[in-house]
Amino acid sequence: MLATEVVDSLQDLELFAEEWNRLCLETPQPTPFQSHAWTMAYLSHRLRQGESWFCVIARDAGRLVGALPLVVTPLRVSGWQRVVLRAPSDPHAPTGDALVAPGRAHDVWPALVNTAARHQPNHLYIDFSRVPEASESVRGGKAGLKGRRAMMRPMGRGAYLPINEDNFEAYRASLSANFRSNLNKAANKLKKLPNVKERFLSGPEATVDLLPRFMEVEAKNWKGRRGSAILMSDNLIAFYTTLCRRLSEAGWLEWHLLDTGDRTIAANLAVRMNSAVHVWKLGYDEDYSRCSPGGMLFERLIRRAYESGEISEISLLTDQPWYERWQMQWHAYYGMRFYPRQATAWVAWALDHGYKWAAQQKFIRRAWMSLRPS
Repeated sequence: MLATEVVDSLQDLELFAEEWNRLCLETPQPTPFQSHAWTMAYLSHRLRQGESWFCVIARDAGRLVGALPLVVTPLRVSGWQRVVLRAPSDPHAPTGDALVAPGRAHDVWPALVNTAARHQPNHLYIDFSRVPEASESVRGGKAGLKGRRAMMRPMGRGAYLPINEDNFEAYRASLSANFRSNLNKAANKLKKLPNVKERFLSGPEATVDLLPRFMEVEAKNWKGRRGSAILMSDNLIAFYTTLCRRLSEAGWLEWHLLDTGDRTIAANLAVRMNSAVHVWKLGYDEDYSRCSPGGMLFERLIRRAYESGEISEISLLTDQPWYERWQMQWHAYYGMRFYPRQATAWVAWALDHGYKWAAQQKFIRRAWMSLRPS
């Protein structure tokens, strides 16, 4: 009863929103980047010049059991026109993965990939970026695909804090004495500010209307100075406006705010999926750095998670040095690439593997360094 089809217009893809998001919540380690909301925002705003896209949909007895959106990137190899197929990913959507019903890595996942390959027979490879270890794609990739060469490699890790049966005070006591001291000092300085309050908005209260306030505070630190803040790019403003609107419509958007008076000095753009809170974007006002506003907001978020009894983990999705201070744990991620058994694809596979091997050989690196001009 398993059937696949190819969709290549946003209007047609819109029809799958409800089923897609429901399936996303059924996966063992759902990420916001697999959601219909994120996919639609990405395909609407983040394609580069010359790129196109299509999406393979899989149904079993009429029920959605899989979706694989792929970006088509033109590539010329030795005078031959080829394309690379990649699951949507960039710094604002770091995980590029298929969406597959739990336990269906053996049939749905291969059907999605093989349908995509038939739709674009001149592809050089199909690429998946930073796929969570619990994904059905990882299980399918490890099992292999008939008629295809595969390359799978570790691709970083993502931090998360499990909210266990202990209370907040027990968790805080587990932090290092030096870090607790720094938190106490920042808290004492924060108390000196007027009318300090935190706000955790979710459900109907969390709307796209608060995005301008978040973007303003996100730009008041090193991101603003380096030009990487959302507010610095018209494309990113459009992307996050669409994304937050869609996340709000799905009931997943959360805003975490730390205010003094009518001024927001720290803010998080977060996504609530089942019992997990994914903190995706963080912003703080550098003028108040003496109070560590980002740290103060994060500590209050952890306290809220323990006291609510409804949150099982806080996920940061990425890996940063400061996460270690909060006793984070880690999910592993993988990069995967699948090559058809064609001459040009074999060359690409050999180059990928050859480059990886060469990079590991000390004598090649030493020889290269000796040949470099001084």
